[in-house]
Amino acid sequence: MSLKARIEAVIYAAEEPVTLAQLAYLFREEAAASRAARLAAATAAPTEAAPESAVEQREILATEALEAEVPPVPQ
Repeated sequence: MSLKARIEAVIYAAEEPVTLAQLAYLFREEAAASRAARLAAATAAPTEAAPESAVEQREILATEALEAEVPPVPQ
């Protein structure tokens, strides 16, 4: 299941509204691993990589924002 699908599943399954900080806390490790894999692929073959679309650029920026320290979610 993709990261986007997992985030949507959490939003729809939650009994209460889910904040962005809570989502970032839940998925930051997966998002960081996904970003590392994309960066590794991009540095392995920089001449073959197509220019990033606007969507990919936004995803990278969002992932970088997840790397910032996020406080634990109160339970």
